[in-house]
Amino acid sequence: MADTIDIQITSLQLEKLRAERSEQVKSQFLANMSHEIRTPMNGIVGFLQLLNKSTLTQEQAEFVRQINNCSDVLLTVINDILDFSIIEANKIELESRQCDLVALCKDLILLFKPSCDAKGVGCRLEVSSLQSLNVECDEIRVKQVLINLLSNAVKFTNQGEIILSLTLQSRDEHQTAIVLSVKDTGIGIAEDKITALFNPFVQAQSSTTREYGGTGLGLAISKGMIDLMGGTIAIDSEFGKGTEFTINVNFKSLNPQDASAKVHQSDEDTQFDFKAIDKPILIAEDNPINQIVITKYLTQLGLNYELAENGQIACEKTLTQDFALILMDIQMPVMDGLTASENLLARPDFDTPIIAVSANAMKDDIETSAKIGISDHIAKPINFAELEKALAKWLSQQSLK
Repeated sequence: MADTIDIQITSLQLEKLRAERSEQVKSQFLANMSHEIRTPMNGIVGFLQLLNKSTLTQEQAEFVRQINNCSDVLLTVINDILDFSIIEANKIELESRQCDLVALCKDLILLFKPSCDAKGVGCRLEVSSLQSLNVECDEIRVKQVLINLLSNAVKFTNQGEIILSLTLQSRDEHQTAIVLSVKDTGIGIAEDKITALFNPFVQAQSSTTREYGGTGLGLAISKGMIDLMGGTIAIDSEFGKGTEFTINVNFKSLNPQDASAKVHQSDEDTQFDFKAIDKPILIAEDNPINQIVITKYLTQLGLNYELAENGQIACEKTLTQDFALILMDIQMPVMDGLTASENLLARPDFDTPIIAVSANAMKDDIETSAKIGISDHIAKPINFAELEKALAKWLSQQSLK
């Protein structure tokens, strides 16, 4: 009996080790994939932001806006796939920011209308008499859920229409209760398939993937997001006649005065005279496309710069020249950004801020940067508004020294 128990214990320990090793391999794979996908995405998003700052016709500006919307959708999908292990563990943290839900819904209708027009399907928004509805919520996650639902509606609807509706259920100074729904006249879902639809990798029938594509992750992720928001999501469907997804959720109220104050504060935060900085910015970046994107943007701000193709060159340049700030890529040849940052921060007289600008954007990567002493972390694809805010923050602190 004792020998049998020992054998079972040993077997369980081996299984535990295999599971831990599998998780390590999975995490490394996700980190590598994150870098490989985010690097070209940085070029796409970066050049779009630069293009948006140039002189465009009204039609061109609208095209750029829609491409930006599509790139946001693609980036959200990439984040979901690469971060799926965290979604499974229910460890996603929601952010809270000002959001006009009416404007968000209007943008989504514009995003999906071309696809609906191509299929001859109607696509409209119902918001009653609401002109705007400002709340505090995780705008990206709300958009992610609605994009998943609208994508499914477009995919499974070949005639009739798709309706996105937003209803204000109740509102006080603390909470705003809203109902969001996506209704279509598509193929519908059989009653015996509905309950399993929110499970990962599940679709209504085996032929769905062959005919319509998709991973079957969308609804599972959507339910996870709504659960985190403290809301509910329900399905009402009839096979062959259509489907309606209904979301009930409470968001923190934001009155018009608060919204105006936040916009004003945001404007104040970004007012910084970059042209007053006489020292150059050191850019440690090995990718030629990303070099073009970041240097073009710094030039627009009025900043001078120096390029370093890897961490070793960056360290060497700091020995002979003073820099106002260093933008440090993490994954580079010869010497990576983390090693270079450790070497620089180990110098007793070194006090130049280092901002990691990296395609390594998972939570563990950001925590590793902070432990080393890196001042800030900007994820690729670079959001220029976030980068400008970080530059203003650290350069203003340097100018006070």
